[in-house]
Amino acid sequence: MLLVNFIQHIEQQFIQTDLLEWVAFVFAVLQVSLAAKNNVINFYAGIISTAFYTFLFFQIGLFAESVLNLYYFIVSVTGVLLWTKKNDKEQLPISTLRKKEWLKILLFNILVFFFLYWVLSTFTTSTVPFADAFVSSIAWAGTFLMIFRKIENWIFLTISNVFSFPLFLYKGVELTALLYILYIIIGIIGFLKWKKALTTFSENDK
Repeated sequence: MLLVNFIQHIEQQFIQTDLLEWVAFVFAVLQVSLAAKNNVINFYAGIISTAFYTFLFFQIGLFAESVLNLYYFIVSVTGVLLWTKKNDKEQLPISTLRKKEWLKILLFNILVFFFLYWVLSTFTTSTVPFADAFVSSIAWAGTFLMIFRKIENWIFLTISNVFSFPLFLYKGVELTALLYILYIIIGIIGFLKWKKALTTFSENDK
């Protein structure tokens, strides 16, 4: 019975979804798929997707999500510049975080979380400020790591996506929840592919 109701909700989501959201959705899937393949074009898809999502979320009153997607938009533009060097066109190699970098990114994550939680609790009518701040702060950190091609970006993003899934179900947006299941799968695949590429780079350095 629950499965039937869930499927019916999904059908309603498909019927009610407008063109603006479909464009954002399609390019979001394209972006993460290309990122998993270590393809710089992922950022171009990200630019389109986040631009649409920034407008869409602002339009329906999800201002925190709108700002987050604006951040994604800026990161996508920056990623294009960093992943491909202007002079020799060599791409930034995949690498791992050092101990000091781990401390910095965790501190960054914590600071962003408390800031977002404070803003959501103080200035918005959010009913889930803790959960919203938690998943968003981890996503901020993961996206920041992606533009520098740090393999740990997939760990942060996948954790964020895992906790985002029940959050979106709770908020009644099943189609977006399904998107995050896809994100989780692609995140695992992306990590494994980047790990293989990282091993290849390490062997070539010997």
